[in-house]
Amino acid sequence: DRHRGHLKVLLALGRVHLALNQRDDARLTFAKMARLAVYNTGELHRIAQYQFQSNDAEGAEWSLTKALQAEPRHVPSLVTLARLYVASRRTDDALGVVVRLRREHPKLPIGYALAGDVYRAAGRTDEAIAAYSAGMSVAPESGLALGLFRTRFAASAETIKRKEALLDLAAWIRTEPRDIQALRTYGAALIELDRVDEAIEFHTKMLVTVPDDPGVLNALAYAYNEKGDARAKEYAEKAHALAPQRPSVLDTYGWTLTRQGQPALALQFLRQALYLAPNSGEIQFHLGATLFELGRQKEAMAQLRSALSRST
Repeated sequence: DRHRGHLKVLLALGRVHLALNQRDDARLTFAKMARLAVYNTGELHRIAQYQFQSNDAEGAEWSLTKALQAEPRHVPSLVTLARLYVASRRTDDALGVVVRLRREHPKLPIGYALAGDVYRAAGRTDEAIAAYSAGMSVAPESGLALGLFRTRFAASAETIKRKEALLDLAAWIRTEPRDIQALRTYGAALIELDRVDEAIEFHTKMLVTVPDDPGVLNALAYAYNEKGDARAKEYAEKAHALAPQRPSVLDTYGWTLTRQGQPALALQFLRQALYLAPNSGEIQFHLGATLFELGRQKEAMAQLRSALSRST
């Protein structure tokens, strides 16, 4: 009981360190938690997830290994360990965990989905597609359907092949019409394929089911902005009110303001978006174009060059 109380206090402290971006302090706090957790599998798994967020891959691996010593068949720990290895580009180790998971739990679809995820992250597209497809034939579920679609869609620049992948996703949605993540993915693909009118119609229908979903509102704002339609601002404002810290929402809101003649107001939102997503070339392009509109050419060129380097 004393240790449980200490763990709660340490968890609260560690989360504060994370929120303040104090990664070193967070790592020390979560390492102490891992020692106190002894062989409590659930606690160790939770701690490992926070260690992963703290960029402490070594600590997370230690906690997960300890959790699996206590409960070797614990699915969440196996899955998190494999994803940790993927993030660390340890493909062979990740595949080793996948083999272990599928041996211990041969009927679970997560084994197929995880195998596909590992292969996809390693750029082994054909093997990823084979893993997702095998899972869909055994136990079809959302993670497999989305993994299969995303792999096929990203693997080809050919419009016809992308359309084929989209048709298969549409077939999945017909069988699972309440799969919100699949619906979001389908809508985003319509926008990427420049089928903007279809995207607007699709997301407008989605709003009936999820009227306060910032992702759907943001997609509508983006699509209307692509058409130069003034309604973009209305949807961007609603999305921002619901998700003011989401980079994609900040970017869409800022870029909409720029295109509607308010670059000075847009600047704060685009700067915040780039701070939260510093590797986004699209946000950098929007920020650069906005700075250019404001006559700040030197700053604009720096952002535009950086954006260009990310797209090549």
